[in-house]
Amino acid sequence: MGDKQTYSGTITKKLYLTHDVIEVTVTLVEPTTLDFVAGQFVTMEFPDTANAGKLVKRSYSIASVPEQKGALDFWIKLVNGGLASEWFRTAELGTALQMEGPQGKFVLDDKPRKEEMIFVGTGTGIAPLRSMVCHYLPLYPDTRAKVVFGVRHVKDVFGAEEMFELQKKYPHLSYEITLSRPELPQWAGSKGRVTDSLKTYRASGPGAEAFLCGSMDMIKEVRTALQAQGFDRKDVHFERFF
Repeated sequence: MGDKQTYSGTITKKLYLTHDVIEVTVTLVEPTTLDFVAGQFVTMEFPDTANAGKLVKRSYSIASVPEQKGALDFWIKLVNGGLASEWFRTAELGTALQMEGPQGKFVLDDKPRKEEMIFVGTGTGIAPLRSMVCHYLPLYPDTRAKVVFGVRHVKDVFGAEEMFELQKKYPHLSYEITLSRPELPQWAGSKGRVTDSLKTYRASGPGAEAFLCGSMDMIKEVRTALQAQGFDRKDVHFERFF
């Protein structure tokens, strides 16, 4: 899965996906490529804006696919007053930063997969799952895939257009957005927590595998729901996302 090492890079793209989620692209400078497995993360290091001379370290999952080795995409939640958030908010294109990685065992590698896979993410917890899904779809055309993305409001949805396009291209993919607090009465999609969306879901057989990323409460609830529906505990992989 790659040996952890230090990388230097520069910010070459900043794009607001929602009012408080930003996509940041870091182009590698030295070394110029990073080998990782879909689902892994890196730890970034940058100046502490509140304490001169000190550094802040934060870990972020890689949202881009492993094939994209020279420029990595990150989906970052911006929290008012957060040290990392405020730094990213003001960082200009060309700003340098250091990264250490790759890290993490919550991965989708290229070994033979199960007959069916489900990916459940809330908020920016969808980032490593996006890497997994985009990498996986062309490799396993005979494996059914379902993606459930949960956020609170319509304004919190991001990355949907890409998933809908992938759904058209790959008929074995099913993509669903669920809103826990749908403020728009005209919202015709799923409503409630991601666990509500899974109440009617049934695996097609014993060959099913799940990847979950979000809060610990969500993970516990979804694990319980999936196991009740026949998923083997060892086939439910998860990573807590703050």
